[in-house]
Amino acid sequence: MLEIRIICDPPEETGVLDALRMVFELDPVRRYPTRGQTRIRLYTTAAPIRETETATVRRIHPGPDPQAAYTEAPSLIIELDWVADQAAARASGAHMGREFWLRKAALLDRIALHGTENYIPEVAARTVENADRAAAWLADFDHTHGTTRGPLMALVAPESLSYRPYVRQEYLAWNTQRTES
Repeated sequence: MLEIRIICDPPEETGVLDALRMVFELDPVRRYPTRGQTRIRLYTTAAPIRETETATVRRIHPGPDPQAAYTEAPSLIIELDWVADQAAARASGAHMGREFWLRKAALLDRIALHGTENYIPEVAARTVENADRAAAWLADFDHTHGTTRGPLMALVAPESLSYRPYVRQEYLAWNTQRTES
């Protein structure tokens, strides 16, 4: 058993607890405000999930539905143009930030979804492979830079699972924040 204490902003609570539940069985969570009253302290005890249970739990949490994640997304043509412009800037030595990796992964995910809906086998296989690769790049970038907006569930998933649900989760969070600003 482990005793876990987390201090976070209230909107982060669900994501933090979801991420913990991917790896641990949690006892009831106790919540207290911090001294400044702006953040919360979470306390719980946890036991690691046995490997057979872990695989089942990970498969149950698929991330947001693609339609929900991409409802407010710009058209594929606009996103493709933006990603191509950013990639061209990279050729001139510009640094590729998180927004590039996120939008590229989301674009390829959307293309793969479209390709599998219309199912052209050779095209669908390549687009799914490219979408999976871009999603892994985003997850790696977020893990390295600590820039995730939701749980890093894709990073603890077995290799057989795709990182694409993680892309949808992150794109939805990013796009929601962008459109509310």
